Amino acid sequence: VALPQRELIQPCLVTLPPDTSVEAAVTAMNHSKTGYVLVFEHRQLVGIFTGRDLVGAIASGVNLSIATLSDVMTHPVITIK
Repeated sequence: VALPQRELIQPCLVTLPPDTSVEAAVTAMNHSKTGYVLVFEHRQLVGIFTGRDLVGAIASGVNLSIATLSDVMTHPVITIK
């Protein structure tokens, strides 16, 4: 069954700057009940942080209170219009 693109993509209400701590980003994700945040710098999308990135950071022993999104986010982001 083919679904229109708008039905496949849920809106992301959480955007954060790259200098946000991973711990703060996870708190924001939990509060907003989303599995990702978009990372913006100077109104430009520079990365995405997902639950998968969080698992990788934990497995690598990253200190979530000190590490920032720029340290662990997926980038560059490929977008479609």
